[in-house]
Amino acid sequence: MTKYLTIQQTCEQIERSRWTVRRLIKAGVLKAEKRGHHVFITADSVRAYRRTHRAPLAEAS
Repeated sequence: MTKYLTIQQTCEQIERSRWTVRRLIKAGVLKAEKRGHHVFITADSVRAYRRTHRAPLAEAS
């Protein structure tokens, strides 16, 4: 069974804004399904995104 995340959960997982997540869905980078007025992103596509788009670590000053 496929696990799904909400847009908010996805934002937290990949550390991006909700608008960026929506752009990634529209571009086909994240796979999502719309159910009624809600959008759900597949956990597999979020994991794949995190593997290929790691955020750089902030350097200490």
